[in-house]
Amino acid sequence: MENNEQKMRTVLLAAPSHDGAVNVWHAAALAETCKIGLSKNINVIPVYMSYDSLVQRARNDIFKLAIDMQVDDLFFVDADQDWNPADFFRMLEHDAEIVGAPVIKKSDAEQYNVKMEVTSTIQDNGLVSVLSVGTGFMRISKSALNKIWETCQEYQEPHKEQPSRSVFEVKIVDGVLYAEDVSFCQKWRDLGGTVWLDPMVNCAHSGHKRWLGNFYEWWKAVKSYNRQ
Repeated sequence: MENNEQKMRTVLLAAPSHDGAVNVWHAAALAETCKIGLSKNINVIPVYMSYDSLVQRARNDIFKLAIDMQVDDLFFVDADQDWNPADFFRMLEHDAEIVGAPVIKKSDAEQYNVKMEVTSTIQDNGLVSVLSVGTGFMRISKSALNKIWETCQEYQEPHKEQPSRSVFEVKIVDGVLYAEDVSFCQKWRDLGGTVWLDPMVNCAHSGHKRWLGNFYEWWKAVKSYNRQ
């Protein structure tokens, strides 16, 4: 008798949380995302790496967990962000190995954690090739997970039984300090990969208030201003 059941897709939804806390909007988005996932035959597995003061180490531990679990996708979210669950599944549908979304910064001036190329334009796939995008809302496919893992240096910490690898690193290049998400994007580009951005996805960022912008409209305005 044939088994016609479709294999459930597994997605590790993971967030570093240095103080072990998430906000109510994040919790609501997470609950709805997991619920919708089951209706789509997608097993969304939430994991929070708490009480680690080094975000790059927390991200490395999460990356290793994704490798060990052999998930289909690793989806980074940040604990101080929330999202529209429809956008989460939109990101999973893209035919791209790594795709991120713009996250507004905690600033009164509208700014985003994206470094565009001079010639950045929306491609036929609805995405934009960028130099870097923050890992606050980023999907990494299984193929990209394995390619990156194989190239990274292994390290052992005294208080941990299992070694990890330096997937995320804070680097200084030519006197400039690069955060772990920027250096991660560069690492992927050095391997010949493309870092894609979905310009239509918007995530909220919470601190003493909740910031929410519209990246696509902001980008159009910036391009229009630069042409003047």
